[in-house]
Amino acid sequence: MICWRNVVAGAIQGVMAWTAYAAVECCFLSILPRLWQTSFSVAPPEWRQAVGFFAIYPIVGLLLGGVMGLALELAAWRMQGLRKRDSTRLLSAAALFTLIWALAINLAVLSPPGASVWVRLFVTILLSAALAWSVRPGFGGERLGFLLNPWSLSLLLLGLPWMGSHLPLHSSALTRPNVVLVVMDTVRADHLSVYGYERDTTPNLKRFAEEATFFSRAIAPSDITLSSHASLFTGLYARRHGARLTEPGGHAEMEAGSPLAAKFHTLAEILTENGYRTMGVVANYIYLSRDFGMDQGFGYYSVAGAPPPPLELPSFHLAAGLHKLAPVLSAGGSSLELHSSAEKVNRQVFPLLERARQEHAPFFLFINYMDAHEPLLPPPPYDTLFPGKDSSMDPGVYYKVSQDVNRLQSKMTETAKRHAISQYDGGIAYLDFHLGNLFRRLRELGLYDNSLIIITSDHGEAFGDRNVAGHGGISVYQDVAHIPLLIRYPHAGPKAVVEEPVSLVDILPTVLDVLQPSSGGPRLVISECFPGLKLLNLHPRFRRVERALVAGSWKFIHSTTGKRELYDLSKDPNETRNLYSTGDGVSRELEARLNQWLETVPPENPSVHKLNKETLERLKSLGYIQ
Repeated sequence: MICWRNVVAGAIQGVMAWTAYAAVECCFLSILPRLWQTSFSVAPPEWRQAVGFFAIYPIVGLLLGGVMGLALELAAWRMQGLRKRDSTRLLSAAALFTLIWALAINLAVLSPPGASVWVRLFVTILLSAALAWSVRPGFGGERLGFLLNPWSLSLLLLGLPWMGSHLPLHSSALTRPNVVLVVMDTVRADHLSVYGYERDTTPNLKRFAEEATFFSRAIAPSDITLSSHASLFTGLYARRHGARLTEPGGHAEMEAGSPLAAKFHTLAEILTENGYRTMGVVANYIYLSRDFGMDQGFGYYSVAGAPPPPLELPSFHLAAGLHKLAPVLSAGGSSLELHSSAEKVNRQVFPLLERARQEHAPFFLFINYMDAHEPLLPPPPYDTLFPGKDSSMDPGVYYKVSQDVNRLQSKMTETAKRHAISQYDGGIAYLDFHLGNLFRRLRELGLYDNSLIIITSDHGEAFGDRNVAGHGGISVYQDVAHIPLLIRYPHAGPKAVVEEPVSLVDILPTVLDVLQPSSGGPRLVISECFPGLKLLNLHPRFRRVERALVAGSWKFIHSTTGKRELYDLSKDPNETRNLYSTGDGVSRELEARLNQWLETVPPENPSVHKLNKETLERLKSLGYIQ
């Protein structure tokens, strides 16, 4: 007859062993990094999910320990000698064996191929042998008796790999450069102190610029996230790739915009094919979602408000495997937050960097921050960092004001404009602070020097000038078209300044040129603005396509309504004096160049993609569709 005492005792030993391991792992994931890293952000799982996730460990220990207790009881029936042994010692060792075996499986399944995983597996085999020896009677077993303490064994299992992963690593250890591409969503260049803005919004970018190439006249290819990011990833303008706003056509999905078609080759796909680990963490939950095809080519892609893929923890932690088995607990449910803050984005980014460092392989990391985007709610103290905040001007009130401006029903009031700009600038300053943390973490991990780091934006924001507010089908004027662009090349030298106009479509060839130099000629710098339902519902003047061609200091604007404009940005950066004339040589030349481009670049027909209910609700909440 089976004695259930051993089964119960085994279950108790399992709970003790796995609970001790969980506590030590929590220490290495969330407590020690606070002391070790000056720029630490809490690693997953987040604190509000930690209690539920922590409960998994003792439950697993209870089950595995009980199984080991039952196995010991069954073995004792066949091997009478076992009944004379100390069952508590045997059950403790058995429970700890389950920990070691679970970790070995975790390493084998989750770790990428390489020498480091074989070293760690060898260490687990040695610990298994030592643990088996520790239960033997005699001098040898007593010397290794400390391994039967679950706290000691957990420290060995986690401490050595953790220390190894935090040793300084020289950038020369990697031959091919990493690529870090950062997009500050909705950030216009003239509101950054690094671009001469009177408010000190970007002190960290100022320091970054001291060893970067500074592009003073970068132009967004469009005034909406969807088109600009598709251009960034493909090196094509919206007319060609087709990911853009569309006029109403009977489909709610079409009203939101057309996704990037799978036939277009993206930067992530190219780098994946060349052996790069590709990762994306984005705060813009709408137009950078998988619904719009922006995840093409990424091995890891996490969108705000959606369950993050369970790949961000080092494989020598059992939490990485448990996240695989318990995605609901690890993801924290289906939160519908508007977008992740820069701090939350970095919480996902930093473990990815640590994992990439351990793999000693080149990586491409794309980060999208959204802290300067509506609803313009920077956290304290950034909401009062700059004067102008009006407590009565909540996001709903400002949204109505801006829509009335677009309807031509009223002008933007000075109070509303000061408030919006104070919060916009506060959001940029908050974002800049966390950019500083990102740069610091890259240095701490030894990844900074051998990385191509690109900091830019997808478009700007209008605050009532020319009777338009916001972005997305608004215009191609400088307040939405002029964006920051700073590139730090691997092993960079002193600061360089480029005065010539450039576009986000130049990023893809620039990255490929750094990785594998080739001869690429200059390309046209164009910005496009397409009509969308949100603005068409406000006023019929938005039913047009606008394009701008920037060449040297000149900017030519063409509209399908027949409007033509020409500005000399060197003398008129705010575009207040239209110099266009049919008899002017510059006007004729730039118009001819744009017309030639339209003739040679075939347009991509918009496509329909089925959006899930959650995405449609989010689009409706922001007024993109009805």
